[in-house]
Amino acid sequence: MKSKLVTVLLTLATIVGGMALAQQTPAPTARADGSTGTVVFFRAKRFVGAVEGIKVREGEGELGRLKNGTYFTIKAAPGKHQYAAHSLYKDLLTLEVDAGETYYLQAILTVGGPELSPSDQATFESLKAELKDLTGTDKKP
Repeated sequence: MKSKLVTVLLTLATIVGGMALAQQTPAPTARADGSTGTVVFFRAKRFVGAVEGIKVREGEGELGRLKNGTYFTIKAAPGKHQYAAHSLYKDLLTLEVDAGETYYLQAILTVGGPELSPSDQATFESLKAELKDLTGTDKKP
């Protein structure tokens, strides 16, 4: 009985350890040859929640901050990326990036906290005139 319990515990420890390593694997970095995708993060100008900012992260690295009525773009290597929206709460969105493609992610503040939602070019373009571009800034608008 003890032998089976030890075997089960060792198996669980191996699985959990493997999961922890998988979560710590760094995200792919942009390639120098230009084979990247573009990700546009934007937040429409709204009265509700106007003073609360949203940090956008990938892993432990901060990509930028979205205040009311702002957007920024990043270049991302092809592959799987997991982006997180943080304020008081946290929301995760997984995105498979393809080289040469552009993706639009809209940040929205809800009662439950910030959310990142897939969007489209038409929605972004309809809001772009009233949004401030923060691309390449100090990540602290």
